[in-house]
Amino acid sequence: MTLTFQGSHGTTKDAYNGIRERGFLLGDGRYGEGAYFWLEGPHYEKLAEEWCVERKKENKYSSISSSLCIIFVKMTCDKDNFLDLENWKLRVRLNEMAIARKINQNDIQRIGTLYSVFIETYERCLKTAVWIYQVRVTMPNNSKYPFRVMGNPMCLVVKNTNCIFIESIKEIVGA
Repeated sequence: MTLTFQGSHGTTKDAYNGIRERGFLLGDGRYGEGAYFWLEGPHYEKLAEEWCVERKKENKYSSISSSLCIIFVKMTCDKDNFLDLENWKLRVRLNEMAIARKINQNDIQRIGTLYSVFIETYERCLKTAVWIYQVRVTMPNNSKYPFRVMGNPMCLVVKNTNCIFIESIKEIVGA
């Protein structure tokens, strides 16, 4: 069975041009290595905008003069290549691994590595490749996202970029 997801990704126009030419690059993130997308929902466009505006203010982009944009994508994979890291039993196992490795909850880099190792272990045990996994993430600072009602926003982390298809782009005006 094929699963299809819609998502948004905030970035610069220069980065978008590179993505269009070479595809998305996998980066080390807070929740493991991959390309990160806000899962389609009532706030996914705003979350992508808030994320890239925050990164620009923090001088995280190499091309400061570039305008900002949101890339809207479709992602597909077989159900066997999808992992829901919001599954409670998997969360408990992830926590057990963190405790065994004495990982400080505030050590973002080690937690990101923990997620990657956890997924690699999952892949080895089940003899399958994870292309996309779902995880709740922290929202951008000063976000208007209603986390008290909805919980932390859902993100899709893509490990196999061949399953990402760009559908449209929207420039962020005034950012």
